[in-house]
Amino acid sequence: MLAPKGYHPSGHAGKGPSRGALASSGVLSLSGLGDALLYPILPVFGPSMGFSDLGIGLLLSINRWIRIPGNTYMAQGLNHTGIKNMALIASVLAVLTTFSYGMELGFLPFLMARIVWGLSYSGLKTASLAYTLEVKKYRGRIFGISHGIKSMGGIIAMGTGPFIMQSMGMDRGFFLLGSLSCLGTLLALGLPKVPLPYQRVHLKMSFVPSPFNLVVFGSSMAMDGILIVNLAHLLGAGTGSPQRLVGIMGFYLLIRNTLVAALPIIVGWLGRTRSIPRLFNSCLLVGILMWGALACGHTGPSLIAIFGCQAIVWAYTPYIAHHRYKKSPLPTIAQVGSWSDLGRALGALSGLWLWQLLGKEILCTFLMCTMLLLYLNYIQYEKRNRPPL
Repeated sequence: MLAPKGYHPSGHAGKGPSRGALASSGVLSLSGLGDALLYPILPVFGPSMGFSDLGIGLLLSINRWIRIPGNTYMAQGLNHTGIKNMALIASVLAVLTTFSYGMELGFLPFLMARIVWGLSYSGLKTASLAYTLEVKKYRGRIFGISHGIKSMGGIIAMGTGPFIMQSMGMDRGFFLLGSLSCLGTLLALGLPKVPLPYQRVHLKMSFVPSPFNLVVFGSSMAMDGILIVNLAHLLGAGTGSPQRLVGIMGFYLLIRNTLVAALPIIVGWLGRTRSIPRLFNSCLLVGILMWGALACGHTGPSLIAIFGCQAIVWAYTPYIAHHRYKKSPLPTIAQVGSWSDLGRALGALSGLWLWQLLGKEILCTFLMCTMLLLYLNYIQYEKRNRPPL
């Protein structure tokens, strides 16, 4: 295996990778403030900005489409830039995109900014995972804690964003969020330099439809794509003004981001490595079944249950992928990340259209049945090919 000059497999097993994993997660958290706020803002105010439902879906999904090949190219790019430099460049681009959201430049410039953000996110996420994979001790704990830190930005955005937008307007509001995102760039300047062994990443690996990849794709499409873009429809009955609806959506997204941040940290500190795969499978199943309750009209409790279950699934998907394919962890995580991003992109793009076509009850029931089939196929595959823990 090729390795950069000065690389020693056990020479950086101390605090460098652990500090890098946690700090780079903070960089990603601060860099995503503007993106997090777009999800409640655009579905409500997008039509008044001249955007159609399809245009809104494209703006909310194009960053995920670009991440599908972007994950693989960024994993390969680490061999040339190094982890710290990739995180620094990506954080600067993320700040620029956040500033651009408030400039009201029209659809095409907005679309270009979303594409740049998608590439920035791929770079930041790949850098954070690369640091985490170099941790030699308590790796499962670091996976959970770092994922929780990444979600803190969403908590800040949902906790303060609706108030900022109502009091300052979109232009000044996004300028303020962009200014806060600059703190992520300052944090990236202090990341440790950790050398990596050379790992060649092939683009074709990103599209292998294994049972694990398919169940990740299905849950991401439903829970992180279709559900999020249709929150306005789910919560909009009897809410009155658009401003009130944005506040209600912000409240539920704040709950979601709090669960995404807190639950992986709790599992990381209290859980045992051997229990993570079982917890992952259980949360995946419960989250799927909650779509049946959502179809029956139990909106609030069902949403919170789905958010909590998906928090665990989302946090530990890279860990499960690494656990199965330890010989080439970064390419494997890039692969499953591409399937996850493909699901989110399709869900965000088609979610509003599917809601209009099928209605809530039929759509929720269809998604539950489809995901349940993918889950059963994955569990059968697990029983036949379970690796040693």
